[in-house]
Amino acid sequence: MPKENSGVGWHIHSARRKLPSLERGLPMKVRLYLFFGLAIALALSILPALDAQTSTGTVSGTVMDPAEGIIPNANVAITNTLTGSSRRAPTSSAGLFVFNSLPVGNYQLTVEVPGFKTYHAEGIRLDVSDRLHLIVKMEVGQTTQSITVQSEAGDLQTESADLSNLVAPVQIQNLPLNGRVYSQVLDLFPGISPEGGRLSGGTGLSADTGVSINGGQSNSNVWMVDGVSNMGLGSNNGNAVTPSADSIEEFRVLRGNYSAEYGGGTGGIVNVVTKAGTQQFHGSAFEFMRNDKLDAADFFLNSTGGTKSKLRQHDFGVTVGGPFWIPGAYNQDRTKDFFFFSYEGRRESRGVVQTGTVPTARQRAGILDPTCAMTTGPCTPQAFDPMEQLVDGPNVPQSMIDPNSTAMLARYPLPNADFTVHGFNWIDSPNNYVVHNQEMGRWDHNFTDNTRLMFRYVQEDQAATNYQGAWTDDQFPSVNSDLYFASKNLVANLTNILSPRLLNVAQFGYNARPFGLVDGKTSDPKLLSRDGYTYTELFPETSGSWPRNRGFDGFDSLKHRSNYRNDMEIFQVRDNLSYTTGAHNFKAGFDWSSGRLSEPANGSGDFTAGYFKFRSMYAMLLGNVRSYQ
Repeated sequence: MPKENSGVGWHIHSARRKLPSLERGLPMKVRLYLFFGLAIALALSILPALDAQTSTGTVSGTVMDPAEGIIPNANVAITNTLTGSSRRAPTSSAGLFVFNSLPVGNYQLTVEVPGFKTYHAEGIRLDVSDRLHLIVKMEVGQTTQSITVQSEAGDLQTESADLSNLVAPVQIQNLPLNGRVYSQVLDLFPGISPEGGRLSGGTGLSADTGVSINGGQSNSNVWMVDGVSNMGLGSNNGNAVTPSADSIEEFRVLRGNYSAEYGGGTGGIVNVVTKAGTQQFHGSAFEFMRNDKLDAADFFLNSTGGTKSKLRQHDFGVTVGGPFWIPGAYNQDRTKDFFFFSYEGRRESRGVVQTGTVPTARQRAGILDPTCAMTTGPCTPQAFDPMEQLVDGPNVPQSMIDPNSTAMLARYPLPNADFTVHGFNWIDSPNNYVVHNQEMGRWDHNFTDNTRLMFRYVQEDQAATNYQGAWTDDQFPSVNSDLYFASKNLVANLTNILSPRLLNVAQFGYNARPFGLVDGKTSDPKLLSRDGYTYTELFPETSGSWPRNRGFDGFDSLKHRSNYRNDMEIFQVRDNLSYTTGAHNFKAGFDWSSGRLSEPANGSGDFTAGYFKFRSMYAMLLGNVRSYQ
């Protein structure tokens, strides 16, 4: 049944620096902005804060003369050295300049003041969620003269008290990540403990987000891509999309003390930023493979005489990025339009070793007492069968075996392993076939130096035949399920400089993750149906599925629930307004989010066929049910 939730969050942030002088009073325009911002915040304070995030950084600084006196109205420009785009702002009466919501990248800072040499700071690296503060000391001279310094911005950031770890592109590319999944890097950080001992290399529906950050629950974390939620509703676990390692610029893990902009979770924040195009064309291509010809056989398959599990795995893809550029016609200086595209495909055929304990052929025929120790009627002793798990009870004449019991036993495979040696009597390695594709496209457009638009779209789809991770099926291959998974994550971000000191950032996000399970193409059609069952249903609508068996006398259970579908989508709208005056940098905003989840009412499948419990196999053969529900 559909479930909906929506809410509005608010946040107000003010940064104040201790400087020699302060500007007194605020312009009427600023007072109106702050008044309405505070009014909205107070009106909505009874609602929970939801998913307000940022995927950018901030560079601020103080401009001083040689005697460390502040310099107001200095002309400050910051330029992205990879795209050529720049922004300008004057210093306030307190000598402060602030560039909020800058995209991740490398920057150069230029300061010009009449009577002083032009100041250049190079090599400024701005990472996601950074708040860098620079001290600019001017030298007396002509503006035609210049001084150039190399930025020494270190890891210690006095503008922010958050506890975080940054993962750079070189780490994502060079660390040995299983499945090339970026989240595995979290295993290396302090204060982070994976629930299963380590994060898996799964993607799509198998994406693993089960980590405790600073002691919090795994479903209290917030995962996002470019400032948009990447979470699944319901359990609040799992990602809608798993960005390709080659499409990620960097990501930061915030473990504590983060600002009000990051709401919606009480644990940690995993903030991923995707790559963007630059003034130069760049790209890559890759292929990774595995093959069972290079692997050893499974120990248990070897010991039972089975064949080696099949493994054919290919992980391949391409990336390309650069400027939208038409020589002599459009974007000649390559500073307006940029694109980036990535594709990653996975193809895998893998044999997954499964074991179980199943009845032998003679047990299914009613011979439960091969030594005739418990049978009072006619009985012929039979030889010991090492494949057989012994059960208590006398033999059951075939004429007394319930037809529903025969139908249920037909869904067990026959044993093929020595129970006395292994503790199980059935082993197999059914092949699981997976086709996985992911495409990511990003467009960055600078309308002017004051207005910038970013649009990014990620699409991920996955299809698995004989899906071995399905919670709806047992381990036996005769009846199985196929998985389909198709997710989308997009963001549109508009950054507008309304004045040299006033900045507005508006953002829209959409996140969808539909997936489901259907009857497997490799399933036995006869066993998939209700063939053989004759009992009268207690429930009028069964959707054609057969009942579940909870196991008896140590034999494994049987289950195959009817088809399952889960549809989820989240819409997000947020807006941030930043204003710099005197020694203050004010930031206020709101965030609205609405989510919808549609799935079966019981959360995991259609149970109308019910399930049986039996006290023993003897009772099961006779059709004596302990419970049915």
